[in-house]
Amino acid sequence: MAQDKKHKGRTAQLNQSASSEQVVARQKPQESLSQASKITYHAVPRIPNLPGEAYISRHWRIQLINEEGDAKGFDVYDDVVLGRGTCVRERLGIDFLEWEAEEKGVSREHALLRPTPTCLYLVDIGSTNGTFHNIESVAPGDARELADGDMIVLGRLVFTIRIMHSPLDDLPIAILGHLPDIVKNTGPARSN
Repeated sequence: MAQDKKHKGRTAQLNQSASSEQVVARQKPQESLSQASKITYHAVPRIPNLPGEAYISRHWRIQLINEEGDAKGFDVYDDVVLGRGTCVRERLGIDFLEWEAEEKGVSREHALLRPTPTCLYLVDIGSTNGTFHNIESVAPGDARELADGDMIVLGRLVFTIRIMHSPLDDLPIAILGHLPDIVKNTGPARSN
C-alpha cells in the first residue's frame, strides 16, 4: 500500500506547461487523416504536483482517431479510465460521449490505459460489451501492450491509437544502450 502511494506520487508529477497545448499533428500518408489537423492535448488524470518531489517525465502523448477521422489528444501520466458520462468525467478519464459511445455499447467505466516507463497497456475493467485489441478479445483484468497504429474496440466504438511520445523518448541515447534488450524492443514504434 505504501509503495502504491509512493508510485502514484512519483507518476502524478505533471509538467504544468504541458497540460494543454496546441500542436500540429504529423500524419503518416496511409492514415485516414490526409491533412495535418490541430489537436489539443489534455493531461489525464489531472493530479496536482506534490510538494518536495522532483518532476519525473513519464507521460505518454497519444491520439485516439475514430473511423470518421476525428482525433482526440491526451498526455497520459497515470491510469486513465475510458468510458462515457459523468462518472468518467469526475474521475478525469477519457469520455467518448461525443463519439456516440452510449449507442455503441461503451460502458460507463469500460477500460483503462495503464502507463509504465516502457509500455502503455490497455486493460478491460469488466465492461458489458467487451474490449478488443487488434481484433483479439481482451478478458477483464488482462493487460495488452499497445503500439502505434493499434486498433481498439470498446463495445462497437472503433478507434486507432497513435503514440506520439513515450518516456523512452526522453532518455539519452547513452542510457538506452545500457537497457536490457527486452526493454529496448518493447518500446512503441515512433511516429515521428
